[in-house]
Amino acid sequence: MKTDGTPDGWNESGESVSDPGNMDGDAAIETPDPDERRPLGNVWTEAFVDATRLFQTEVTLGQREIRDNLGAFGRAAAFGGVAILFSGLAIVFLLAAAIVALAMVIGLLWALLLTGIVSLLVAVVLAVTARATVRGRGLLPKRSIGRIRRDIAKLQNRTDDLQKAEET
Repeated sequence: MKTDGTPDGWNESGESVSDPGNMDGDAAIETPDPDERRPLGNVWTEAFVDATRLFQTEVTLGQREIRDNLGAFGRAAAFGGVAILFSGLAIVFLLAAAIVALAMVIGLLWALLLTGIVSLLVAVVLAVTARATVRGRGLLPKRSIGRIRRDIAKLQNRTDDLQKAEET
């Protein structure tokens, strides 16, 4: 975790940083000088090492994203559990108190109906809170998948450039 609160491998805007020490996000793929002639074997070896390092970094970031998402689901589950607990408590207390008080005024049947409705409203409010916490999140690491797709496209472009250079 960096001092500004963002996790290693991420910048402030939530974009991937291939090299956690470098904030430009494109550090893993360097474009060689086109006038520089190097042996093709070295170029392919370098490309393979870069791709391997990039893949390992993306897997690590994906694991972190999954861990963050699981934490959010855990908090939502806690809200849901509390909603269930308070629903049960609300039913018991509201039924006991309201039935006794209302039965004298409106009759036993109406007292039972009214206390049941109030208990249900409390449960709905807590359930909506739990659902709002989870909405829009999934277990899949969407940001990491997007970065991997972008990096694969960059590697494909680099491979195409290398093949063109090899043909000339």
